[in-house]
Amino acid sequence: SPVPTRVNHWPSAYRSVAFASDGKNGWIIGEGGAILQSHDGGRSWQNVILPFLPELVELLAFDKITITNSGKVWLSSPFTILSKANKKSAWSIVKTGQNALYRGIHFSDDQHGWISGERGTILATQDGGLNWTVQKQSPRKMGLLYATAHDHHINNGSFSITSESYDTAYINPGRGVRAFELNGYYTRNMVAASAMTLGVSVVHSFTEYSWRERNRPDATAQRYQNYSGINGLERRLVAMIRSLRPPVLIAEQPVTQEDYYAHGVGEVARALIAAFDSAADPDKFPELNQFGLEPYAPTKLYIASNWITQMYRIHPSTLTLPAPDSKTFSERLGSTYGAAKAVSRNCFWGLLDRSRPPRNSLSTSEWNLHLKKWRGSPPLLDSGIYDHLKP
Repeated sequence: SPVPTRVNHWPSAYRSVAFASDGKNGWIIGEGGAILQSHDGGRSWQNVILPFLPELVELLAFDKITITNSGKVWLSSPFTILSKANKKSAWSIVKTGQNALYRGIHFSDDQHGWISGERGTILATQDGGLNWTVQKQSPRKMGLLYATAHDHHINNGSFSITSESYDTAYINPGRGVRAFELNGYYTRNMVAASAMTLGVSVVHSFTEYSWRERNRPDATAQRYQNYSGINGLERRLVAMIRSLRPPVLIAEQPVTQEDYYAHGVGEVARALIAAFDSAADPDKFPELNQFGLEPYAPTKLYIASNWITQMYRIHPSTLTLPAPDSKTFSERLGSTYGAAKAVSRNCFWGLLDRSRPPRNSLSTSEWNLHLKKWRGSPPLLDSGIYDHLKP
């Protein structure tokens, strides 16, 4: 059987398989637009070539597949939904009319189907996918999007406070799923548990990338040779921003990470800084319009400060988010802030190092941020991360 590859010739990881009711026609789907089809019950498989630009195909990380009684196939990936009516028809992009980050799709018959997505989104159709209506979605506004190559950095910020009144997103292109890459699916679940415990609404890991490694010059070469630099990562971050439409972005340090060989952290930061402008530019990544991802302009971009930048006055702090009292109870989290941080830390480190005893509570810490870019009049006083948003 053929092995589908991404644009840069890395093998794709499979995620799901399904057969039609006849038991003969089946599909295997995965990342990088990978689709294999069988007409003989799985004895042989053919690679399906999608009729889209390679840059779009690379974005298609298929998670779920559903097949109706008539044989119509539906596929979900985070940025779009695809459908195929029959053997002779072509794959088409489904427009739902919503800005959503999709998680799955299911049809109970030819007419009735549901799409699930981030932020509690549920879309429904009663006419075979011609029209979609919102059954459920978050009543809260989107707040901030944070991206990092290092999954454990969920423990560094004041996410429990910033997630109290607004939905937040934690994006991690840290660990891949192919040979010689570290535990992509395992850490994807671990990061999700750690982040959601702190109240983060959206957690997404780009497991088609592996930007996590440090202390290895060959890892830097791998990222630039196999992933063609940070352009593909910037495209993904732009697609994420246009899907979720967060007014605030937070990047990590783009320059000082090399001091301790965390090159990937700086590269993801540079990609997010570039995405602040690219997400709003209709001439940048115009292929995303085919997915219905229209330009969106975030309002503010912060860079997280650390002790190195504070010492050398590189991106000095312009805003300090005070640490929440670890003993204060949060109705939204259902626990104190200290207990939530302990559970989050235990979800992460407890799975990696079982010799560490679990903790019932941890002290919280402040978050120092540098306002790097903004739109509109320059802030006279940056009094809060959401100070420019209407309630």
